[in-house]
Amino acid sequence: MIGLLIAIVMMVIGNSLAIAFGAFGAFSLIRFRTAIKDSRDIAFILLVVAIGLGVGTGNYMIAILTTIFSLIIIYILYKTNFGSIRKYDYILNFMAESDNFSNEKLRAIFKQYLKYDHLLNVSSEQAGAVMRYSFNIKFITEADMENFIRDLNQTQGLNDIDIISAKNDIEY
Repeated sequence: MIGLLIAIVMMVIGNSLAIAFGAFGAFSLIRFRTAIKDSRDIAFILLVVAIGLGVGTGNYMIAILTTIFSLIIIYILYKTNFGSIRKYDYILNFMAESDNFSNEKLRAIFKQYLKYDHLLNVSSEQAGAVMRYSFNIKFITEADMENFIRDLNQTQGLNDIDIISAKNDIEY
């Protein structure tokens, strides 16, 4: 995305030294005043500046095409979750009684409702009689969450079941 936007800025600048200095000043001011932590943020800022340069210099067709193609690329990248390290949406915590707990039954429920699961932590309590489990999970369909919780609650030996949303975690 950044390479495409730099090419567009170069097309707008062309051979004009005045536009080049104006673009340099705009980029310098934005970079100086903004703490940018992610390359995605830089791409969006560069997109806005490229469109502004196109409109400001009278290159309306370049500005319109840049807007359309950039929005298409941004939508595709959003829908494919490109560049994201997070593939789990929820954190599942529960306690299992060591004597009554069936790992095979838990796996069957996970297979029925979950697209992904990843064991985060297991800790023992009450001298090993109770185990506390934490999983990262992602549902096949979000509508099945109630059925998933119901099936877990009906499973013998499981109690204290909590599901925490992890969708809005910041990736740094």
